Amino acid sequence: MINKVLLFLIVIVLNGCTYRDLYESFQADESSCTELPLGQRESCKKQIDDQMTYDKYNKERNKL
Repeated sequence: MINKVLLFLIVIVLNGCTYRDLYESFQADESSCTELPLGQRESCKKQIDDQMTYDKYNKERNKL
C-alpha cells in the first residue's frame, strides 16, 4: 500500500516538471559560489556564466 502511494506521489511530481525545469534545476546557480573560498569564487562564477541555456541545449539536442 505504501509503495503504491509513494509511486503515485512520484508520478504526480514528475508530471509537474517540464524538461526545462529539470535541466535548469541541475544547473549551478551563483549562490553556490558564495560558499567557496575567495580564490575559487571567480572561477565558479565564470563557469556559471558559460553554462548553456536550455534553449541552446535543446537546439543542440535536436540536431542529433
